[in-house]
Amino acid sequence: MIPTVLLEMKIKDVFEIFRRLRNDNVKELRKKFEPYFAEFTSSGSAAIVAALKALGVEKGNEVILPAYMCEKCAKFLIENGYKLKFVEIDSETYNIDLSDLKKKISSKTKTIIATHMHGNLCNISKIREVSGKIPIIEDSAQSFDFNKPLGEFKVFSLGLGKPITGCGGGVLLTENKKLADNASKIIANFGKPMNNLKVFTNLISLCLVNFKLIYNLSYKYKIQQNKKLKQKYKKYSGESLPEFSNFQAAITLNQLSKISKYNELRKRNQEFLKEKLRNKKIISINNGSVLLRFPIQVKNVLDIENKLRKGGIVASKLYPDSLPVYFGKGNLCPIAQKVANETVCLPIHPMVKENEIQKIVTYVRRLAI
Repeated sequence: MIPTVLLEMKIKDVFEIFRRLRNDNVKELRKKFEPYFAEFTSSGSAAIVAALKALGVEKGNEVILPAYMCEKCAKFLIENGYKLKFVEIDSETYNIDLSDLKKKISSKTKTIIATHMHGNLCNISKIREVSGKIPIIEDSAQSFDFNKPLGEFKVFSLGLGKPITGCGGGVLLTENKKLADNASKIIANFGKPMNNLKVFTNLISLCLVNFKLIYNLSYKYKIQQNKKLKQKYKKYSGESLPEFSNFQAAITLNQLSKISKYNELRKRNQEFLKEKLRNKKIISINNGSVLLRFPIQVKNVLDIENKLRKGGIVASKLYPDSLPVYFGKGNLCPIAQKVANETVCLPIHPMVKENEIQKIVTYVRRLAI
């Protein structure tokens, strides 16, 4: 099987990570992001909450975000007391639609979350023209770079399915020393470090699934379990969040050393699919973007997923619905709902080999899309 997402973690990487544990890895990791100020959390969602609090956004305040983004992140924001307002997305780029953003901004809007969906970079400068002095948080959970933050904060995720991993974790990046200090004080109250046993389990699992036979067996087991169980969403209450650990920082440093290679390989696979599938309904990729997955719109998502799976390709629907529909608000953003319902994501991760990316093209071309 060709996984939807996968990162390199060799046995020698695991040993290197354990050798690092005697060091202050958080301090070393922070230096990697200079000249910008970096703070670390237990997840990308926790990083967004920390950014909101650092900006002075209080419970009950209005936060604008795209209608097509991670529902778990949106749930987390609601649990932390924020009032969400959803904005339509552009049908070509899947990012915030500027005309709808202009309509949705009000005197109550305290922050805008601008998501680089699928790693496709949204135009923060144009969002700034519309938003004026309203702070912007760049949601870069599906992209990773060392570029200057164009919003007040840029937030990364270090989850297992992200551009790089710390086996969990999040990063807040800002140019503003005062905002960084605010974020640091807030994060200091989050709680104890992440359970190292859980981090260790995630690390070993990542290493093992780099072996194709083990991945195939674990994938079949996961499919069987998913049929029996519904995934449970664990609620956090803000201050009970675990902190980012030295162990996670060591893993992240290992992954950071590979980011140039990762992005080069993703870009190669992305451009190959863009060229070979140009007659299909694919995303319009903005300049400088490196996608995490390659989204393609299809008529019957489940049917296409099953047919690709039979061919040894794990393609997946990313989100269950647009956020308004998911939270029972109705189909307020029809483009976002259409994209959520009709999009499957093809693998372009750095472990996809050239013969495998050609196989993906061959199978997709055969399907009635």
